[in-house]
Amino acid sequence: MKFHELQVTAKKSTKRVGRGIAAGGGKTAGRGTKGQKARTGKKIKLGFEGGQTKLSSRLPKKRGFTARNQTDYRIFNLDDLARVSGATIDNAALAKAGLIRDEAELVKLLGDGEVNNRALTVELNAVSKSAQDKITKAGGTVKTTLFTPRPTAKRSKKQKLADIEQATKSDASKAKVASTEVTADNKTKPKTPKATSETPETPTN
Repeated sequence: MKFHELQVTAKKSTKRVGRGIAAGGGKTAGRGTKGQKARTGKKIKLGFEGGQTKLSSRLPKKRGFTARNQTDYRIFNLDDLARVSGATIDNAALAKAGLIRDEAELVKLLGDGEVNNRALTVELNAVSKSAQDKITKAGGTVKTTLFTPRPTAKRSKKQKLADIEQATKSDASKAKVASTEVTADNKTKPKTPKATSETPETPTN
């Protein structure tokens, strides 16, 4: 390292207070006139508001916490399966029976109620142990299916324009094919003479 390559940083000297009025920081030394903050050895805790109820005490407290990776299920019991016709119980069957609005919802089956001797084939996202025992005891089977959530990422403007352009191209190609088919049909059809409504002239004597 050479002398001209040294990086010199300017060090700002600390302000000297209490050295007279002419220095700019004399007399009260920047602490104002009297009060708790002007005394030596002042100790004020973070959030102290002069004696009134501090903000952290005024705000309502929410107990507990929300799990970061929480999975929310639509809960159904064995009694609710009486509204579903058929032996297969899955998201499509529940949606057809009006129990859920969308087949993509996560569904969990609990064990309250009875199967009523129905041999059911249950294919849901989650099934409790008690519900599984009752279904298998009645001769049915239980299979938990994995669920892939729908993509929630927003499409960019470039992707939307590309999709629109592709759709217009496909529509144009379909219209072109249809026009060629129409012209081909017109060429193959035989030309029929046009019917004239003119009446033949009668000879005059």
